[in-house]
Amino acid sequence: AVVSTQSTGIHRASGAEYILLLWCIACFILSIAGNMLVLVSSLVYRVIKLDRITLTLLENIAVADMVVGVITIFPRIVSLIAGKWVFGDLLCDLSFPFGLLFEG
Repeated sequence: AVVSTQSTGIHRASGAEYILLLWCIACFILSIAGNMLVLVSSLVYRVIKLDRITLTLLENIAVADMVVGVITIFPRIVSLIAGKWVFGDLLCDLSFPFGLLFEG
C-alpha cells in the first residue's frame, strides 16, 4: 500500500509495490519486444513459413497482444510510479472492462 504523509504529501511505496512495478515493466517490455520480433520476422524478412491464413492469424494475435500491453499494462506502470491514477475518470472506469476483455 502507498504510505502518504500528511505534512509533505510524499508517497512511499512498499516492497510489494516495487516488485509489482518490476513485474509490470518486465511484462510490458517482453510483450512489446516479443511481438515486434514476430511481426518483423513475418512481415519484413518472411522467416516464418506458414500458410497465409495461419500467418495472418499469428500476426493478428501479435498485434492484439501489443495492444493489451499498451492499454492495460502501461497505465498500471504509470499509476504505480505516480502513486495514484492519473488518466482520468473515463479511463479508470474502462480499464477494468478492457483488462477483462483483452487479458481474459
